[in-house]
Amino acid sequence: MKSLKFLQTTGVAIVGALLMFACTSKVVPAIKLEAPEEGSEVYVGRDLHFVAFLKDSRGLASYAILILPIEGETLVGDAAFNVSYNNTWTLPNEKIIQLHHHEITIPEDAATGKYLFTLSCTNRSKNKAEVSRVITIKNPFD
Repeated sequence: MKSLKFLQTTGVAIVGALLMFACTSKVVPAIKLEAPEEGSEVYVGRDLHFVAFLKDSRGLASYAILILPIEGETLVGDAAFNVSYNNTWTLPNEKIIQLHHHEITIPEDAATGKYLFTLSCTNRSKNKAEVSRVITIKNPFD
């Protein structure tokens, strides 16, 4: 009788632990970044072509784009400055979405050179994924 009670208690504990683990497993959004591609060239004074697909079984909450100069890889001219960009957009509670915009314009006086373009996405469970690409900002007259 004691061994049956022990087996029942142990079984309930194991099932409970498995259920708790299954409910707390971390699901992160899937990101497919199509543009800009690794090594893309972007010109000062022009917009940056951006295309991505986001997917998450629990629902998408937001995405962010961060562009930062790469130390030692970004040149600074006489009137140029290192560009940085950081913006976040809220998403409707969709599970799959395609993003395509030209909202980011590279300033005319941006420093030329290599920058790190990072796209991150957060789902409704507040789990985050990110993808990065190196892009090159150039002057069309050089």
